[in-house]
Amino acid sequence: MDGRCLHRADYLVCLFSCLPLCFCGQGTAGEMKQSVKIDASNWRVQRNMFGTYGYRPQQSVLTEAGGFRFWLPAGMDGVTQTGVYSYFVFAGDFEVTCSYEFLNVQSPKTGRGNGVGLAVDVGDEGGRAVLQRLETPFDGSGYSLFSWLGEGGERTAGQYHFVPTSSKGGRMGLRRLSKDLIFLAPDTPGEPLHEIGRHTFTKETIRTVQFFADPGGSPMAVHARLRDIEVQAEEITGGVPQRDAAANWWWLWLLFPASSAVLLVWRWRANR
Repeated sequence: MDGRCLHRADYLVCLFSCLPLCFCGQGTAGEMKQSVKIDASNWRVQRNMFGTYGYRPQQSVLTEAGGFRFWLPAGMDGVTQTGVYSYFVFAGDFEVTCSYEFLNVQSPKTGRGNGVGLAVDVGDEGGRAVLQRLETPFDGSGYSLFSWLGEGGERTAGQYHFVPTSSKGGRMGLRRLSKDLIFLAPDTPGEPLHEIGRHTFTKETIRTVQFFADPGGSPMAVHARLRDIEVQAEEITGGVPQRDAAANWWWLWLLFPASSAVLLVWRWRANR
């Protein structure tokens, strides 16, 4: 890790401890008691909490009050999924939600489907889950629900569902409760989020969350907004979550009895 990355991590640790608008306690112990929220009241901090990726992100990813606007041009070579990814990680049960708005998303005749989405990634091929609002050439208009898990560096078969909708705007999200990953969306805009699908997932720490636009292999333009981003979790940090640190230091509990046994053997031999 270079000095710039270290500086970013140190900044985020400070940011999370000093900005109650973005990082605040809620709920009860053992539940989703920490949150990061990006809305019009604190949108400036999002530049320090997210990086960009994909097709010419300086031109294609625009920072707006309360979120991001994505503009992917039509008929251009090399246009791929483009978006933002978090510099923070989160552990335990969580919920990630955002609002979306289609400004110019046409139904494609080729490709996998174009639109916007959000994803959570465990890293190191441990697992990934993606919820997208798509226009597709085969299933029509709806939500794409996809996840896969990794085991021993091997990617397992994924789980996939498609839920039809005609809405051009609304809210969507992912919620994890233990190993259950719940996909969320309303029946109609303005209604509360509810479960539209459920997959078995992993309890591992989420290393990054992404918000993005994707042409899905089609030559169609994608112009859309993702706003009012909120992440709630048991623990959110710019460094190593406490539960991971504790797991990595479990061997210290064995150190004292092992060292005591060695000392007793040494003293026994010395007194013979």
